[in-house]
Amino acid sequence: MIKKCFGCKSEFSARYNKEPYDAILKRLDRRQYLNADRVLVTAPNKSWTYYHVNSDCCRRTVPEFEYARVLVHDETPLSEKHKNYLRSHGIMPK
Repeated sequence: MIKKCFGCKSEFSARYNKEPYDAILKRLDRRQYLNADRVLVTAPNKSWTYYHVNSDCCRRTVPEFEYARVLVHDETPLSEKHKNYLRSHGIMPK
């Protein structure tokens, strides 16, 4: 289950269970964590991370983030509300 935004670290609240706000951004990232010696290390492998549809959240970990570079896969089921919400952020679904 997806619980937290990787950018702002806050939980996806109940608001994000309702259309069209249930749309989230998904990206492969290398996570960072503190090891046993309390040293910050970067994971060797990438894993899926999730973000609010909010450029501030995305830019916390991806400073060069741009909505124009977001890809919406053809098989992603989107309602008209979702499409309009994403377009309002500069994301162009098909």
